[in-house]
Amino acid sequence: MNNMSEYVHVPTSLWGIHHDIAIAALAMLAQQGNLPADFEFIALAIEGQEDRQQIALQDVCAALGVKNPSGHPYLTQELPDCVTVSVGGTKSRTDILREVSVDYHQLGTLLGIADEQEIALYHGYQAWAGYVKFLDPRKYASLQKTREPGLQRSSFSKVNNFKSGLLDIVIRDSALIPIYENPKLVPGHGSIKQKLLSLLIQDNHPWIEIVSRE
Repeated sequence: MNNMSEYVHVPTSLWGIHHDIAIAALAMLAQQGNLPADFEFIALAIEGQEDRQQIALQDVCAALGVKNPSGHPYLTQELPDCVTVSVGGTKSRTDILREVSVDYHQLGTLLGIADEQEIALYHGYQAWAGYVKFLDPRKYASLQKTREPGLQRSSFSKVNNFKSGLLDIVIRDSALIPIYENPKLVPGHGSIKQKLLSLLIQDNHPWIEIVSRE
């Protein structure tokens, strides 16, 4: 597992066996119904990187019949609205999200829409920050700490750290619908940001109208 990543890439932790064999083993367990297909993603609900790794590995071993299940509720509880998916060299964030049982959106997609619409990218960053703050204040507060005085050499580095943190956070599609229906839930969510949000979620919700840009 990449120490810089919160993503639980279980195959790299399976007793040090070859990467391809581990992936095949995990895929087999999912096909047999012993683990959900999005197991690696839902394990992100376990707080604490070290605990997350140990619990996830224990449940993989349990699925293989060599240990007892951890009993942790992450396998059955509702998926969160905001999830940090910091990827290393194993899978792209898009590939990870393809395995998840519900739809999540990425800031990168929103920024791509902004670029296509010739809208300044800062609108996308501001919108995403507002969504995270509304949906998960604790996660937003943690992210804000990257902008506080510290070891960074300049304010530019701090801004980059904050933006990078936002890019790592994916947001559940269903959590964005209340914001679309009532933009006042997020301060500063004017017509430009509303248009970006509309375009982001329209594929899943054809009834959504695209607002015009002022």
